Order: sequence, then structure tokens, then C-alpha cells
Amino acid sequence: GLMTQARKKIFEELRITTAEGVQPDYSFHQHGPQQQWGNYGASFGGDMIKWASIFRGTSYALDADQVTILSRYLSEGSAWVLWRGRMDISGCGRQIFPGCQASKGRGIVGQLELMTKVDPDRADTYRDILASNRPGGANALTGHRHFWRSDITIHRRPAWYASVKMSSTRVIGAETCNSENMMGLHLGDGVTYFYRTGAEYEDLFPVWDWRRLPGTTCLQNAQSLVPNSKRCRGKSDFVGGVSDGTEGVTAMEYIRGSLHARKAWFFIDDAVVCLGAGIHCDDPEAVLTSVNQCVLNGPVTISAGRQTRELSRGERFTVRLDWVHHDGIGYVLLKPQTATAGAVTQSGNWHAIHRRESATTVERDVFSLWIDHGLKPTDARYAYAVLPDVSVEDVRSFSEAPRLTVLAQTPSLQAVASADGRKVQVAFFEPGRLAWGDGRTIEVDVPCLVMFDETAAPARLHVADPTHRQEAIKVRLSGKYHGSGAQYNAARDQTGLTISLPEDGCAGRSTAVQLRP
Repeated sequence: GLMTQARKKIFEELRITTAEGVQPDYSFHQHGPQQQWGNYGASFGGDMIKWASIFRGTSYALDADQVTILSRYLSEGSAWVLWRGRMDISGCGRQIFPGCQASKGRGIVGQLELMTKVDPDRADTYRDILASNRPGGANALTGHRHFWRSDITIHRRPAWYASVKMSSTRVIGAETCNSENMMGLHLGDGVTYFYRTGAEYEDLFPVWDWRRLPGTTCLQNAQSLVPNSKRCRGKSDFVGGVSDGTEGVTAMEYIRGSLHARKAWFFIDDAVVCLGAGIHCDDPEAVLTSVNQCVLNGPVTISAGRQTRELSRGERFTVRLDWVHHDGIGYVLLKPQTATAGAVTQSGNWHAIHRRESATTVERDVFSLWIDHGLKPTDARYAYAVLPDVSVEDVRSFSEAPRLTVLAQTPSLQAVASADGRKVQVAFFEPGRLAWGDGRTIEVDVPCLVMFDETAAPARLHVADPTHRQEAIKVRLSGKYHGSGAQYNAARDQTGLTISLPEDGCAGRSTAVQLRP
């Protein structure tokens, strides 16, 4: 009687929902539509595993479907934001305090260890994930995922990790509560982190310039940085990602006050190409795009006008840069652009971020790289590639002969192709047409994200609708292809396709079509 009711009450939360709780993409929402893997989601996982352990082997045990949801939530959700035992800052939610990445990482690792007993059938999956979070362990959890319910993209390679966290009319990007995260206004504004060791940003928060968060395009004004749900919901619904499970494109129409920018991230061939166009602002302060702001670790090598040198400690240098290398990561300006690289000591205190922490001044050495778009930009842009896990020589050779091509960079259309043109990634911020190579074209009838991959047969076309509003996308490709619903127009030498899109809780998810020549 009472036990059955209690068990039912506990486990009725263990379901897929579009309200608060586990989402269809295995992100976790609480306090409205906002991603909470490291906070409420971690407590939820811990509670479910605890009761699943207690009831295991009794008539109150979880049923197979419930075990599967719990397993997938951990292995396809929270485990994805762990790197080398630490939680990605974008997974931590508002709880940014000393040691938060390590302590939240330990919490999820503990849950995965318990799952090997709760769910022995999938013990190998958990052990692989656990191994990748141990020092020196091989990282078997690789791939690319866009969590369409939470506006976050995660890209995992054997030796490095990158993530992009956004917000939209559908998704809240940050919050403050209990006097936590008092500077986090911009944490959902396209923040882009790159990790190799996992310690790249460790406890940098007191000294961070919170108007130069990595990856963001931000007005350098003096307004409050306290997040609230009204200020942290994006003003555009064109925010999303398309993925084939290995690579992907993420794009965001960014609107905050009078600042507008159309930003896209192309995860392709072991690089991340970051493009921005149509950057416009009417406010009187400068607008910067921050490439990175992380712990200074080793020399900073910069190249300007093909002249290479190392920055001295305490130096900030603004120049037309070709490339920069720091801590195993290369940054290549795809067109020489005036940028600022710095290796300076920054100071601040924890109390400013989290009112229960100390007001003692902390100092840290910080590497920074940013592009200044100046005052009241009207149609500014940026284009850079990040090459995680490379040597100085690798960056120099990429800069002189990039393995990737920017095919388009306008406010309405941004696109990147692999060197041979057989892999094309496109952000159509508006309906339009991309032309590349030898008379190749892709046309679409609605704003969308597209990947066309002809590196293997059959060719694969992946599409996604960042607005979550379309029922279908009409695509026209140059040339003749056969596939589900493909129609060839000989007069135009074009193949037309109408691709139906997922709906409801899966709106925004990627859809794939196979095409044969």
C-alpha cells in the first residue's frame, strides 16, 4: 500500500517531458526552459540512482523503460558535459563557485559508478565514460550533439572538447538565485569553450572580464551583469544546430538591446570555424568579439605580417594578426584582422560573483584574444578558425594554406567547405542559395541549417530548423540524385527534395536524407 504509493511518487519524475525534467534530447530543465545538468539535473540523477539501488531486486524495482531513461539521461546527457573529470562551465548552471567544475564532475562520475550496479547490462558503457574521466584515460566518448531543447552544442574529439551555449525565445541562458552567478548575464550568448586538459578556465571566474566571455560578441558598456530570466531569454528564435553525430553547424541570431549579430560555428575536420556577420549596434560603446579568455599556460606566440614573436608576460598587443598559438591551441584569423592578444595578470574577487564567498582580491595570469569591432559598428564581421591540439608549426601551415574554405559570409548566408568541396556546411539565416566549386548550388525555401556530405557513398544531406516552426524544408541541389522523394528536373539539372521535419518535443532535431548519384 504505502510503499507502492511512495515508490510510484518517487519514480513518476523518471520520464521524458517537455515540461521541467528530462527532455527528449536528454538535457534537463528546471526553473523554466533552462539547461540544468550540473545543478537540479545532478540532484535528480543522484536521487533516482539512490532509490533505484535501494529497490533493486525487489518488487519495487525500476521497470526496463525507466532504467533506459535513467541510463540515457546519464550517458547521453550529463556525461557529455564532462571532460577529464571536470564539468564544462556551460553544464554548471548558476553554481559558479570555487572548485565547481571539479566537484560537479566528481558528482556525475560517482553516479556513473553506481549505475554499473543498478544497470549491469550497460556496465561497459559506463566504464568507457568513467575511463575517459580518469587522468591518462583514453577518451572513448566522442561525437557531436546539438541539444535542441536547450540551445547547447557539444563537440567531443579524442583529445579535445568544445561547446557552444546559446539562448533563444524558447530557452533561458542563465539565472541568478541565492546570490549565485551575479555576473553571468552573457553565459547563454554564444559562449564557446575549448578544453584539452579540462583546467583551461579553472576558478578563473573572480578575475574574468565577464563582457569578454569566450565566443561572445558583446557591448562593452557599464550595465549590470546580473542575469534574470527576462534578460536571459534570447530575442530571436533562429538558434540551433544541425549534426550528423560527428560534425555539425551551430548558428545563432543574437539580439541584445541595439546589438545584432548573426553568428555561426562550423565543426569540421578537426577545426572549429567561427563566423560572424551583420554586427550592428547603436550604443556609444565598443563592441568586441572574444575569441578566448582562459588561464595563461606557457608562451603566447603571435604572427603579424608573417613576422612571428612571443608575447612577454604582462603584454597586450593590438595588431593585424595572422594567427596566435597558446597552450596547444591555434587561432587563425581567416582574413588578417586587427585583434588584441594579451598575457596579463587580472584581479578580482569571488564575492562579486557569489555573495557567500570571500571579498579578498585574487590575481591570475590570463590569456586573452579578441577582435574589436569599434564604436557603433554597422556591418562588422569576424572570421577565425580554432585548431585545438596543434603545434606552432601546424598553425603556421594552416594559416598559409587553410584546409577549409569560407564559401559565404553575409548576414543572410554563412558557409564553410572542406578543402576538396565534398563536405559543405551552411547556415541559411534567410531562404537563399549557396553556389560553390564548379557550378554547384544548394537552394532552400526557409531559414535552416544544412550539411551536405559527399565524402562517402551514398551522399548524406542533413537539415535542421533552428526556429522550431517549420513542418518541412524544400531543398534544391545542382545535379542528379536518387533518394527518398527526390525529383530530378533535367531542364535545370537540379534535384528537388521536400524534407519533413520532426515536431513537438523533437522540433529542431536534425533530419538526414541519403542520396545516390
